[in-house]
Amino acid sequence: MPSTRLLDCALATYTVARPRYTPPATQTDAWQFQGGLNQVKFRYIRITGITTTGRQCSVDLIKRSTADTGGTPTTVTPAKMDGSDGVALAQVKEFAAAPSPLGTSIGTILATSFALAPNTVAGGYSTAAVWPMADPTYKPLILNGANEFLCINLAGIATTTADRLDLEAIFTEG
Repeated sequence: MPSTRLLDCALATYTVARPRYTPPATQTDAWQFQGGLNQVKFRYIRITGITTTGRQCSVDLIKRSTADTGGTPTTVTPAKMDGSDGVALAQVKEFAAAPSPLGTSIGTILATSFALAPNTVAGGYSTAAVWPMADPTYKPLILNGANEFLCINLAGIATTTADRLDLEAIFTEG
């Protein structure tokens, strides 16, 4: 018997856009997404930024089974891609001071590096860490309930007060 699959474009879709985030001096988890009552499927994550002294930055996507604690978290409200969608059940936190201790790691899901370009050089463009997860031949990154967390970890990079990072994340619920 053929299976029926709800088209992903019919799912409630949300975005988190955080321009010009200033990371603390030595960063670990910068953002934490917590699953909700519905399954959370990440479709796209992108991080880029600028600084005064160009350099490479590492970034890891780490799945955790417990929440980060400590630090200075701020709750971020995801925006609806369609005004008729309900309120997002996933919760998002941004850390102004690195959390400690970190939640229990299930594993590093994806990792990469990107270049922060000097914002004082004409034509100096940063590269981006980009994870498009819309390929129908494999599953997207999924959080199954409130006991799963996706943390965007800056791998302990030494940051400066001039660093400004930009995050874009798109996810569906349902």
